[in-house]
Amino acid sequence: MNKKIIKALIDQNEKVLTKFYYANLNSFSILAKKCRVPENVIKEIYHDAFMDLRKKAISGYLNNIKSSIEGYLYGIGKNLIKNYFKQKKDIISLVTVDHLLKDIEEISFEKKTELSLEQILAKECILKLGPTCQKIIRYCFDRGLDNKEISEKLNIKFEAVSPQKSRCLKKLRKCVQDEK
Repeated sequence: MNKKIIKALIDQNEKVLTKFYYANLNSFSILAKKCRVPENVIKEIYHDAFMDLRKKAISGYLNNIKSSIEGYLYGIGKNLIKNYFKQKKDIISLVTVDHLLKDIEEISFEKKTELSLEQILAKECILKLGPTCQKIIRYCFDRGLDNKEISEKLNIKFEAVSPQKSRCLKKLRKCVQDEK
């Protein structure tokens, strides 16, 4: 299957590429939504990932990949999502992306983006928070749960979730600042 898709990418076979493009768009969108990528940005990131995949096919770079083409496409998309949050300086979302997408096939020969000092500190600081704060941050940012779902998971009043979430994020920010 990889060879057929690679050939279609090189030859710009519209029929095969359209089918491949849309077959993977929905799955990618679901992953991106879990990472809290804004709806209007998801298709743009996916399109950029797809175009990058095509460039790599044309250059012959995909001939030696060990992963599936779909896995490689998602890997490119994962890096683009990380870069999006890195540009926005959104540390919490970047940590969330790392956690949520850790199971996506790594692309060993892709240049890995190094985490900034703040991002590394945020990862460490989350582990220093109390168990309730860790759960709230994970439920909110890792799993994308809303306040109602968080209140049910933690068995606390709905009205208590938002202030608790704010306190947890404040503690996280303070920890990151103190560690600098």
